[in-house]
Amino acid sequence: MKVPLNWLNEYVDAGNDAAATARALIGLGVEVASFENGILDLEITSNRADLLSLMGVARELALTGKSRKANPPSDIAESGSEGGAPIEVKDAAFCPRYIGRVIRGVAPGGSA
Repeated sequence: MKVPLNWLNEYVDAGNDAAATARALIGLGVEVASFENGILDLEITSNRADLLSLMGVARELALTGKSRKANPPSDIAESGSEGGAPIEVKDAAFCPRYIGRVIRGVAPGGSA
């Protein structure tokens, strides 16, 4: 997965040194295939789906002490509780963002 440092810096203070950022990620167990011109090429294993987005990489990088920035605002309108599943976040400090979606009208079964 290609990760441009200038995009990553929108979520966490990663700096502009691709080599230092690569070393930090390698120290966290993330495989960095290459880095050049401010772009990291990450090899994401199947058990690390949390790293398949810039926000996921930023969260992982924040574990090294880099300061996180606020999550960008979402443009998806909340639908309220019109027959949806009730969701209650008991501690917003440990779960700053939770997303759920109810899908109706799908019958389990094989493909046609």
